Amino acid sequence: MALVDLEHPSREIHLRGRLKQRYEGIASRLGAELAPIKSRLNEMIDGDRIHTSSWMPGKNWADTPFQAIYDASGRNEDEAALNFGLIVWKVFEERPESWGSAHGMKDGKEIRGRTYFRVLKPES
Repeated sequence: MALVDLEHPSREIHLRGRLKQRYEGIASRLGAELAPIKSRLNEMIDGDRIHTSSWMPGKNWADTPFQAIYDASGRNEDEAALNFGLIVWKVFEERPESWGSAHGMKDGKEIRGRTYFRVLKPES
């Protein structure tokens, strides 16, 4: 459906420019390993209405599909976190439901990742 900016709900958001290039780079380095990553993310998303990208993977990626992101990011935690966030964004962009996204706040501080909210249509 659509991924919209919650601060400007009439505006769909897509990876573009530098972010799109970065996503394409990590997707290329991951190759066939990207499919199980997206599959696992979709499993995590199914059934819930709110997700924050930086809280989704957990701290230990060993023995998960996400380990491939860390390896393809030169085993650099900051690079892996940025690349994970771009893959999450792309997965939400490809979902059949409508989702909104923004940078959230917790305890008065901006959360490191983006938060995604399922956009529910009002009942008639």
